Amino acid sequence: MTTFLPYIFSWWVILFYLGLISFPCLFVLFRRHNGRGIFFTKIFSLITITYLSWITGRFHILSFNKLNLFFLTILILVPSLYLWYRNSKDIVSWLRENYRLVLLTEIAFFLIFLFFSIIRIYNSSIIGEEKFMDLAFLNSICRTSFFPPPDPWMNGFHINYYYLGYLMNGIIIKMTSVDIPVGYNLALCSTGALTFLCCWGIVYGLTKNHCAGIFSSVLLVISGNYDGFIQVVRLHGFNGFDFFRSSRIIPDTINEFPFFSFILGDLHPHYTSLPVFIFALSVCLLWPAEIFSEENSIYHKLIFMFFTSFSTGFLFGSNFWNVPTCFFIICLSFLFQNMVNGEYKDKVIVFIAGAVMFSVILFIPFFIDFHSPTRIIIKIVSPAQRTFMYHFLICFFMFIFMFISPLYLILKDKFQKLKESQQMAWIYGISAIAIILYCIFQTGPVMFLIIFAISVFALIKFDSNKNIWLWSLWFAGFFILICCELFYLHDNYGPPYERMNTVFKFHYQVLVLFSIASGGTLYLMKERRAPGVFWLLLVLFFIPTLFYSCASSYVKPDWSRAELNGMKSYMEREHREDFAAITWLNEHYLSLPKDPVIVEATKDAYSYYGRVSTNTGIPAVLGWGNHEFVWRGDWGTVQKRQEDVKLLYETQDPDKAMELINKYGVSIVYWGELERNTYSAEGLPKFYKIMNVIYDKDGTVIFQKK
Repeated sequence: MTTFLPYIFSWWVILFYLGLISFPCLFVLFRRHNGRGIFFTKIFSLITITYLSWITGRFHILSFNKLNLFFLTILILVPSLYLWYRNSKDIVSWLRENYRLVLLTEIAFFLIFLFFSIIRIYNSSIIGEEKFMDLAFLNSICRTSFFPPPDPWMNGFHINYYYLGYLMNGIIIKMTSVDIPVGYNLALCSTGALTFLCCWGIVYGLTKNHCAGIFSSVLLVISGNYDGFIQVVRLHGFNGFDFFRSSRIIPDTINEFPFFSFILGDLHPHYTSLPVFIFALSVCLLWPAEIFSEENSIYHKLIFMFFTSFSTGFLFGSNFWNVPTCFFIICLSFLFQNMVNGEYKDKVIVFIAGAVMFSVILFIPFFIDFHSPTRIIIKIVSPAQRTFMYHFLICFFMFIFMFISPLYLILKDKFQKLKESQQMAWIYGISAIAIILYCIFQTGPVMFLIIFAISVFALIKFDSNKNIWLWSLWFAGFFILICCELFYLHDNYGPPYERMNTVFKFHYQVLVLFSIASGGTLYLMKERRAPGVFWLLLVLFFIPTLFYSCASSYVKPDWSRAELNGMKSYMEREHREDFAAITWLNEHYLSLPKDPVIVEATKDAYSYYGRVSTNTGIPAVLGWGNHEFVWRGDWGTVQKRQEDVKLLYETQDPDKAMELINKYGVSIVYWGELERNTYSAEGLPKFYKIMNVIYDKDGTVIFQKK
């Protein structure tokens, strides 16, 4: 365990440095936010340096290397020093009054990062599910000098995916100089810790209450759904616990939550973008104070609009699915504020349109490089595919309880003032609406979600203006859930998985919205002196959500073996020959031909195939073919490459082999255990005639083009 502390410490040091240099900038930008942006300094610096390295690398101004990355930090440090100079009295005064807060956030971040790291040390293998894809992208990005990075599984093409989240973590890997399989695992841990810190910060900034902020963070980052509790009760303990089952509650869909994502170990965009998404939400939720208010100058509003465009636009390249939600929150805040104040400020629409426009302009190069394999087609979910109430409650009951509690508390006084006949009219009216909705949609969740969404308008009417952010989050979450029950976005996944990706990506966002809103609701209940029964029920419903994290942390890791290098942890034991050969390739990468291309066995996805390109970042003729089809929508090219790779290995004709080698620009041919099991060995002798042997050990041979 202590062997890996230097890696953990160096990773934290870089994040501490990045947070330090951006504090004056956020201190000024978050002037109306409790905490003055101290919770967001790390993620702000990360996305800023990521953007600068990406845009300069995209136009071949600066290559992607360690020296240039530290140089780019100066571009943050210089304006920060200027803002420190201009606001030194305010900053120093604030630090004197809030030094405990600064220490608390940094210590909490380090301890949470350490907590995740300890679990990951005993669960570090980078194999299975989407891990090969994530590691392949990370290796490719760390190998490249300019952007877009080459596709590691189809040479001659660039990565056609939102890769800025991988780049963000690749930057820390470059700055710390840790091995990439080590950095992969540390990135999983720091993402969890950053998400915890940002979620805490967004709620604290709006309520100035640490308990509410920490409650939100635990709900989002540590808690799971109720399936963990159900399994533990049925099994009478942790033995036999199925950690994966809890992510497949609604049939034919994916129902991940952050702790599952962490324990699974996929470094996928929906997970790595979490702190970015929360940071963008924190900026969007400040619009009522910064943009809608008449107190601020046009100059200040324009700066904050541009700041919103940058933080939200970054999601185009890290997880596109989050962008509409951010701007939807701004529009809801605008709508709800107009409802409360009874006035319409049309100038605000100009700022909203400007924020959307600039978010696109800032990332035009990404849109130029990215080619969507499918058109956006919205289809209707059939009644048979809609979510059963039981499955819905397993996923969202905790949040439903948090929403209903203030609903009762705020509306009960108003309801009691009504005449008995009016009370009966309300009861019968709501019952009738519920029955009608159930008959129309033939499912319980849609009925309740629509009623909850309508209830938000009642809460806005009777609650104070300062809680508009809270009701915006609740309404947005309910609206998204309703849409997921009625519609889905058509993609390459066929029956019965048509709505799988829609539910997966949008439900994941709803967890973020509801977790933040739950912290705000907790503070609201405290302010309104909620009765003891609420706090009793809160504990009763909250504790079962922690069963998943406890059980999965017990059964998933191998607590007998510590290792932080995700390639070494499994490959050294299970595929010793490949481990030695791939390690040799990584160590001798600079002696290989410039921009090398490798050919290796290709077959099934979600398997061990593609292991050389994945673990070296050297582009292969073909890796996981089905993923290339999903990214590009061109099965013909994938199939042709599969056939050519097979022909290259099995043909005994040296001329035909050279023709294929030249066609794909192959410089390295790999022959190991998978190649022996997949292709005929009769074609192997030709490689000795037309290529040089650069590695030959334990049955694994690596050939290099003469």
